[in-house]
Amino acid sequence: EWQGIFASRHSSECEALHGRLAGLDAEESSLRSTLTSLQRELEEANEQRRAKDAMKATVEFISEGGSADGQAGDGNPPGESPDRLGALPLTPGPTSPASFAAWREQAGSIGGG
Repeated sequence: EWQGIFASRHSSECEALHGRLAGLDAEESSLRSTLTSLQRELEEANEQRRAKDAMKATVEFISEGGSADGQAGDGNPPGESPDRLGALPLTPGPTSPASFAAWREQAGSIGGG
């Protein structure tokens, strides 16, 4: 008789635990789906921010006298720079406001300004 009571109680607890486990599995699946969606949104936002930063740096560069094709705005062909920037290698240009600021600072220290 004791064995029947123990088995009955154990079975009820086991069923309750299985039910709880099934509920947690469903919640996990839902949370994973939400996480994946949020990661995708974050990546899209980062891509938009990078594009905006690059555009801002380009606009700042152009407003400082540069041209959209990366030339210094003085009519020199690519690879030849004005005296003020003579020691700077010509690269496609800064891609973020931070790199643009560093580039501008380096240009100022080389040109004496």
